[in-house]
Parts: sequence; structure tokens; C-alpha cells
Amino acid sequence: MALTRSFIRNAATTPLDARLMDMAKVVANADGSPRVGVLGGANDSIVATTATMNVTIAAAEFVTSKGKADGVAIFTNDGTVNVPIATAPASNSRIDVIYVKHNDNTTGDANSNPIFAVAQGTAAASPTKPAIPTGALELATLRVYAGTTATNGGSNTLTNTYQMTAMRGGCVHFRTRVDLEAWTTAVIGQDAYVIANPGWGFVYANSAWLVTTAPPTLGTITPDGNATMTNQRCQRDQNGYVDIKGQGNRTNGTSYAAQLIIGVVPVGFRPQQDSLAEVLTYGSGSPAFATVFSATGIIQLTAAAPAGHTVARFQSRYYGTP
Repeated sequence: MALTRSFIRNAATTPLDARLMDMAKVVANADGSPRVGVLGGANDSIVATTATMNVTIAAAEFVTSKGKADGVAIFTNDGTVNVPIATAPASNSRIDVIYVKHNDNTTGDANSNPIFAVAQGTAAASPTKPAIPTGALELATLRVYAGTTATNGGSNTLTNTYQMTAMRGGCVHFRTRVDLEAWTTAVIGQDAYVIANPGWGFVYANSAWLVTTAPPTLGTITPDGNATMTNQRCQRDQNGYVDIKGQGNRTNGTSYAAQLIIGVVPVGFRPQQDSLAEVLTYGSGSPAFATVFSATGIIQLTAAAPAGHTVARFQSRYYGTP
């Protein structure tokens, strides 16, 4: 083991030293290896088909690596690039893999250029995905069907598959929750965001991805018969707590002196155990309580209201059924 050189005058810093410095800036796995991928992960689709046998790759920034000991290459694409795809097979279909790679002629490559390239698969009734070179980052797969003359033709199917990364301490983006759950080697405390679930945030802890933020889930409290419901709110937060409030209004000559049910909380918002709600009934604004039943969601006064009371305002907060 040895210290590596930084960008200090007369330090004789090497390209490997620079790649190792860059690796220290990129999100890492628990073993210290870099998480390679496309930076700036809010864009989950940079590869697209065309009306020719080409795909296009949009501007993006890449992090690639040949392994922890070799550090990372961080490089960019500053505009749309056309990448040619081989002629479609005569029969069946094949899977091609579009990838990006930064060559290095000191580690066995023919040159030291950044490249976009395609690993061409073998046509078959059930084709398999071909391998890509060490140090390459898979961007997309394209299933090419026999007889097609454009990448967007026939049954051809393009799937953006690249993973996303971020700078150390940053939030890593994922297309779906399934993609997120597949990353089981994250550092404890790593933040993540799922594009398919706007507003949701996650953190890695105890070998699992835990929800840190989520948009509230909203429901609707329905009134009892011969009543209406106004000013109602039924909201569940990311921690499972439910807030309910509203105003029941008896109709057709009924009152809360005889009819004790105010409304019904929907499934998914009901308390884990029977819970109390604060209530004011009118006429005169008499304080009272209601029970919110776990099994049925019914909001029911614990005692009859005074005669003539036709309005019941209620509110409660409780932990909802998981």
C-alpha cells in the first residue's frame, strides 16, 4: 500500500494517480469500489432509436472503471452522436448492447480514445445478450428483428439500461424501486431517489433501503346516510401516521342526538387500533369524543349529542394500519 500523488508541482503525478483521485470523488460501494454509471441521473433515457440503422446518444457525463485499483475515468459527451447498428439478421432476432468506454493503451487497449460502440449479439429464436469489454459501461440494449431496416422499425425494442451514479455524498437516481432494491452493496447512509416515484427519498441502512421522504397519500371520508361531509381531509404521511378531520352535517331531519355515526374512513387510512377523535357538535358547540374503529373505519360518537345538534366537527391523528 502507498500514498498516491495529487496535483502538486514536481510531484510527477501520473494518469493513474489522477484516476484514483477522481475515484475518491465518486459514490462508492461498501467495499470502496466506485459505482460507475451516468452522472446527472435525472435523465433516464439518453439512447434513442431512429428511422435508419442508427441509434442516437444524447449529451451526458460518464464514470467508467476497469476496477478499483485502476480508479475511474470521468468524461463527457457534449452533443448528440449517431452510432451505427449492423444490418438486421435474415431470421429470428438478436440483442445488441450499446456501450461507452474510455480506452487506455497502457492497459491493453489499441488506443486511449473515448468511444461509443456496439457489442453485436447472435441471432436466435431466444437470443442472449453479448458481453461487453472490461471497463465499458452498458447504456442500452436493442433487440433487432429480421428484415427491419430502421432501429425504430418493426418489433425492434430499445431499452435504456445504464445505471446512474453521483459524486461522493450525492443522491443516486434510479428508474424504478426494483432497480433501487437491486443495489445491495451501498454504503450505509447513501441517499437515493426513484424517478418513477416522484417525491420519494430513500436511505440505505441495516442492509435495506428505507423511506425518508414521500408525498402524502390522500383518501376520502364518506358520510353516514342522511348526512353530508364537508371540509374533510384524510392524509397518510410517509411514516404511517394518518390525519383526519371534517364536518358531518345531518340532513332529512336527523340529528347527532339519535344518529351517532359521523362518517367512514377508507381502507388504508384506518387506525391500527381503535382510536379517539375530538368532536364538537352544534347547536351550541358541545365538546365530545368519537371512536375511530380499526376494523370498519366508522367514526362514531361515544355518546349521543344534545337534542337538535346536526353538525359534528371532528379531528384525529393516529398510526395507520400497515
